[in-house]
Order: sequence, then C-alpha cells, then structure tokens
Amino acid sequence: MTPDFQKAAIKAAEILVNSDVYKMPISAFHILKSLKNVQIVPFAEIASNINMDRDELIDTFGTESRAAVTSMRMVNGKKYWLVAYSQYMPTILVQRALARELGHIVLEHDGSRPVEVRMAEAYCFAHHLLTPRAVIKMLQESEYPLTVEMLSNVTGCNLQCAERMRKLPRVDVPADLNRKIRDKFSTGLKDLFRYQDILLPSGNTDIINLGTFMDGYIE
Repeated sequence: MTPDFQKAAIKAAEILVNSDVYKMPISAFHILKSLKNVQIVPFAEIASNINMDRDELIDTFGTESRAAVTSMRMVNGKKYWLVAYSQYMPTILVQRALARELGHIVLEHDGSRPVEVRMAEAYCFAHHLLTPRAVIKMLQESEYPLTVEMLSNVTGCNLQCAERMRKLPRVDVPADLNRKIRDKFSTGLKDLFRYQDILLPSGNTDIINLGTFMDGYIE
C-alpha cells in the first residue's frame, strides 16, 4: 500500500490557512490546543493521575511514543482524541512530534492500513506543516542564502530534519493555498529579514539543499 503524500501535504496547507497561527516557527501545540475535539496533556500529568511512573507509562505506549502519542475514543458517535506528550524533551523534538500526531488526527488514521504507511503520511504532513514550501520559497527569494541557521530560526527545522525533507516525494499543493500561506506569513518573514544581521551569523554557514521538497511548487 502506497502512502498518500499528496493528501498529507494538502491537508497541512489547509490547516495552516485555516488556523489562527500567523508567525513562524509554527506551533503544532497551539493548533492542537485550538481543536475542540482534541485534549492535549503532558505524560507527567497522566502518570500522576493514574499513579504510574512516567517511564513506565511511556513504555506502555511503546518506544516510538517518547515524544508524543495519540489515542482516539468515540463518544455519542463523535471522535475525540487525547494527545499525550513529553514536556521534558527539547522543544524542537516535541513540536515535530506533535505535528505528526496532528497529522494522524487530520488524516483520520486508524488501524485499517499498515503502520508504516500511516507514519510516512504523518511525517510528510509534519514537514509541510512546520516547513511550508511557500515560506521556503520566500526564503529562497530573499537576498540571504538559505542556511541551516536560517531554516532553524524560521521553521525550527535542524539539519537532520532537512535531510528527511530532501527525501520526500514530489507533491503538488494547489497554487491558491500556497498564495494564502505566503500572504499569511510574509509580514513575519519581513521582520526576520529586517533583523537578519542581528539574529543570524554572517560567517561561514552550511547552505541547505532541500532536494525534491521544492519540486512542483506552484503559485
């Protein structure tokens, strides 16, 4: 079974356009918190409520859930999600984990498809949510080179994250969505460029090669 990367990328763009987030880096936590059918709580709070050691709780969910995990329940025919996360891990890891969990929710993942397919789609969703191609395009059009430092400051994406992005297959997000994302975040990026010389180093830096991530970008 092949992952539907196209759907994942488009859903991420739609979430960005419809959310009340207007600045970078994108806060997946804030988006999850704004959803009425989602409850988001720290692992420690759950562990305290059920009198279970935090590490034991995480081991119960599985090793892949050390940053965040999602469970779904039906109440009166409606779906509700509980997202548990570790507030003790680095922010960059928690935000990307929460973005993946948001992907599982938005893409309505259940047990009907292989776990590797669901994870691939969730990773794709997370990358397009936290590192929108419309924003990358604006960075590329600026007078400043797209370096590891700039990418990290704008999107929270480090070099390892960028390496994963390079391997994502081409997807086509509708031009109107890209334009709306560009319009939404353009002011914040202009502010970043204004303080570029203060925020980011001007010495030798690694230029980011995003591979196929930007292929097929339309606007």
